Amino acid sequence: MKEQQQRFLRPALAALAALSLAGCTPGSGNVPSNNISLILSPTTNEMYVFNLLNHRVVSTLETGARPDDIAVSTDSRRTLVTNINDGSISVFERLTGTELISRGRVNVQGAQPQGVAFNSIGNRAYITVGDTGSIAILDTTVPSRLPNLLRSIRIPFSNAQTARRPSPAQIAVSPDNNRLFVVDRANGTLLAFNQSQADNFTLAEFFQPAATARVDLRDVAVDRNGRVYVVDSANDQLLVFNGANIQQPVAQVTLRDQTNPVITPENIAIAKAANRLYITGSAANVITVINNPGQLTGNVNLQSVGQNIPINGNSSRPATSPVGVDVTSTDQQIYVSNGGGGYNISLLEVLPNGQVTPQRNFGTAVSAANAPPLGRMKIVFFDTLTSQAIRTRSEDGTETVTEPSASAPAPAPETPAEPVAAPNQIMSSLSLFKLP
Repeated sequence: MKEQQQRFLRPALAALAALSLAGCTPGSGNVPSNNISLILSPTTNEMYVFNLLNHRVVSTLETGARPDDIAVSTDSRRTLVTNINDGSISVFERLTGTELISRGRVNVQGAQPQGVAFNSIGNRAYITVGDTGSIAILDTTVPSRLPNLLRSIRIPFSNAQTARRPSPAQIAVSPDNNRLFVVDRANGTLLAFNQSQADNFTLAEFFQPAATARVDLRDVAVDRNGRVYVVDSANDQLLVFNGANIQQPVAQVTLRDQTNPVITPENIAIAKAANRLYITGSAANVITVINNPGQLTGNVNLQSVGQNIPINGNSSRPATSPVGVDVTSTDQQIYVSNGGGGYNISLLEVLPNGQVTPQRNFGTAVSAANAPPLGRMKIVFFDTLTSQAIRTRSEDGTETVTEPSASAPAPAPETPAEPVAAPNQIMSSLSLFKLP
């Protein structure tokens, strides 16, 4: 009964209707593609299904206690949400279009699941578990079936006096699926794990500034060329790494400018064309735009490669504490979920001249006063043809076709390729990096 209720609109959703595109259609004339956004609501323990064609919450789905991170498989059929306060993983399946259904919850070996990421095939998901200092590997082969735990990998713990027990948070997967990149917030490190055999990863190398350097690494993201991007909230900077060797960054970008001395970067989104990077700055109420991130080298000032764009320019529609960010499949619209409540969604657009500009702030409720603070978000692209097969397109542009009534067959077991070459390294602190 509970599952059936979640498939349809709750009675309370009659009061939930975000503003339509009328009156806020971007001036460039770009037509939004067939996208929905899945947005976490940590205070109400829900996930919103937000239709980007009409800017309406079309349904809500119950999660566990305090949903923290969200991942969507590239075929858009599988969605996982980590619930940091009850130790569970919420599992959802997209059936058609904007219709999602809850498949229930699963648990991993630990009470604080945090980061989650799929591989490019969608048949494996990786979850960081903070309290046990481990990475859980889930079999997500069949979208209509609850995933099962294949392995739990414990992160090695250094006995060095300055080291703390690992607390893994955000996680990302290399394009070839052979490397995992994990932020250990307890030690301020970025860890790289190589796939040593099927469904098993071992620590290969890591990056850590000197013990005297105060860092607060937050989100981690990998582009299609294997470059790794990490935001450091303590120093308001972006660190860029070559994914094959993360012992030292290849670039360091200062995100502060004359208007915003404190940024507090939170999350990263990469344009599908990999030509722009978007970062939420929660303390400054800005979105940082960085152009051509794949070409960054050395110490870089933000003004030379991008800018901070305020989302709070309209005093009648204030938006505060941007947290989540993602880009539509056309790379033309950027949506932001705000942790300050009220007007809790912001829309930016890329104009024909390449300029990124804010368009409008709006809320997930008729009255902005009733709109809750939002957390992370993921945009899902789909193309459903009436009375025909469901066509789903992944972020890399590949397209698959699935009959609406049939479950996808289980893919053949993946044969792991050779791991990305990287030096083995004993767990020890590195010197504070210096860039030319």
